[in-house]
Amino acid sequence: LLFAAWIFFVFQARNELFSGYGQEYRPDLMGPLATVNLLATMFLLNMRQYAIRGRKFKFISALVVVNCALLLSMGGRMYVMFSLTCLIVQYINEHARKPFLRFKVMLIVFLAVLGLAMVGVWRLGLDFDWNLVLITALAEPILTSISMGSYMSCGEIAPFLMPLNYLGSIINFVPSVFIPNKMDMLPSLDPQGNCLDSPFGATHIISALLGNFGVLGSLVFIFFFAWFLKTLLYVSRRGWWFYYYACGLLPFIFFRDGFLIFNKAMFGSGLIVAVILIGASRIRWEFSASGKITRHHCIP
Repeated sequence: LLFAAWIFFVFQARNELFSGYGQEYRPDLMGPLATVNLLATMFLLNMRQYAIRGRKFKFISALVVVNCALLLSMGGRMYVMFSLTCLIVQYINEHARKPFLRFKVMLIVFLAVLGLAMVGVWRLGLDFDWNLVLITALAEPILTSISMGSYMSCGEIAPFLMPLNYLGSIINFVPSVFIPNKMDMLPSLDPQGNCLDSPFGATHIISALLGNFGVLGSLVFIFFFAWFLKTLLYVSRRGWWFYYYACGLLPFIFFRDGFLIFNKAMFGSGLIVAVILIGASRIRWEFSASGKITRHHCIP
């Protein structure tokens, strides 16, 4: 089913593939491919933790690699870094606990970031220059920080706020095929357009927190969110595969796109799908050798 959906999404985006910045940025075409990357990476993390090998593992691995290549060809680097981060964090916790091995992993990470910065120069269609590579690597955090500075310098910040933007992200869980204009329905952090300057949509987590919860409300949110992440970690002694999925979302979505995208990736495409997978696994386990269901409950 995932492969069939991927083929359909690739066909829709066929005119944008390998275009770099040559074509208009199309989130409506890149979004479905990004969702495929989220789901395929989550499956891959699960298979790696439980040592599921064979054709299924190779198929999902190939899907992640090919889809990442297509995303890069369209100018999408964030979801590629998401997949790399998930898999690297899982590998470090399971196989690279010694300092020397972790140094090797960090070297690979540095080379990956350098490679993606070079992809950014290619997207601009300019002649290759190492200064441009450095600028491309630093542009993302600088642009993201502008939203934080603009929001904090706007005026007095409330201690508590009603998180309309955070709660409104539920609308983003619904696939665009059912609500084509859902982006117009999502509550804004700055409805008046006076306080938040987000170049290219880059929204810092500080401005997202203050705009949703206020100063004191943000502290409460941070406490419960940290508790939630710690709970995910301790599901398994070696670390749970879904915890690594959450870790991959933090640096490249949590700190850039605000809660509208993060909540969809974390809870919509992530936690809800994970619960469905666990439920399907329990149904499978409850089939007897004769093929009859021995129990009828799914998730305890």
